[in-house]
Amino acid sequence: MADARPLRGHTAVKLIHECALGVRSEEELAAEFGVSGPAIHYFKERNAAAITDARQNIESEVAALWIAKLWARLAELQDDVERINEQLETADTAAQLRVLYGAKHRALRDAAEQLGELAPRQINVGTTVRYEIAGVDLDKLA
Repeated sequence: MADARPLRGHTAVKLIHECALGVRSEEELAAEFGVSGPAIHYFKERNAAAITDARQNIESEVAALWIAKLWARLAELQDDVERINEQLETADTAAQLRVLYGAKHRALRDAAEQLGELAPRQINVGTTVRYEIAGVDLDKLA
């Protein structure tokens, strides 16, 4: 793909931010910004300091959020469990009790997972991955 747009001004700022996030590949960024993969790579080299600064700013912004702190999340879960316990004292039907105990147990499990006391839940989908290299007969390599 030819480099259709210059990477300057607001386009450069947006690309610096995307590079700082580090979520997408150079190929994905190239497709979005209408330039070649090597242009993205060269841009990242030229703007390494700005990307590092942007990454630090993103990290500090996230750090300012209460939900990013383990102790704050656990305090919220504790408050939820305490409120559920209050509701349990006045619940008068089996359906209410079932819902409240379910919510309480989920909150307790979430807290234990966040503290690393339980292994995170894993889903095994039983998928097999096969790699194929076009034009290469792997049987002849052995």
